Amino acid sequence: MRNFRTVKRGIERVRDVLTVKEFKRLLKSIDENTVLGIRDKSMLILLYGTGIRASELCGIKEKDINFEGFQLKVFGKGQRERVVCLNNQVVKYLKKYMKVRGRISKDKLFFRTRLGAGVSRKGLYDRVKKYVRLAGINKVISPHNIRHSFATALIEGGKHTIVTIKKMLGHRSISSTIRYLRENPEDMRRAANMHPVNSFNDILNEYLPNVRMPFQLSRSSFK
Repeated sequence: MRNFRTVKRGIERVRDVLTVKEFKRLLKSIDENTVLGIRDKSMLILLYGTGIRASELCGIKEKDINFEGFQLKVFGKGQRERVVCLNNQVVKYLKKYMKVRGRISKDKLFFRTRLGAGVSRKGLYDRVKKYVRLAGINKVISPHNIRHSFATALIEGGKHTIVTIKKMLGHRSISSTIRYLRENPEDMRRAANMHPVNSFNDILNEYLPNVRMPFQLSRSSFK
């Protein structure tokens, strides 16, 4: 069943996202005994590990990757250039794919098809769909859903500000990033319980150990 939410422009479908466990299942469905399998796994790890767009991934050239500096240069909407930070796992798989793929010109597209052309957006989309099916994941997942999964994982981790996530996603406006936030009753309940006011009762008991507050008195006390 599709999820929807109300926005100013009307009704908008809330995209499916992958949990961490589901993304691991997705990776396990890939056969790493082939060059294409290693390529596909490195593409998915890059998508999930950076949150870059499908078009940005498909446009990567070898010269855009700074392995020593753990950085990647991509070109987003309107050909706007931005630098993305890479983590150890992403770099590890990019190097692994580069090794089995063989040497190419640094000006050529990094991810290659069996015939030697660059991987297209449709090609990337089809590979994602294939592995979602093989993993038995009953969700509508595309490369853009993996981008949403990246943002959701950061938000749920609770260690990054919305401004940091905005910069990582390459959004111009903070309103674009806010769309990734979901109302979760459990998250709201947890936040309420963690608020400092929850500890005020202990403070009252500490300063007024022998005093009973009005709400603690029995009815007979008021007779």
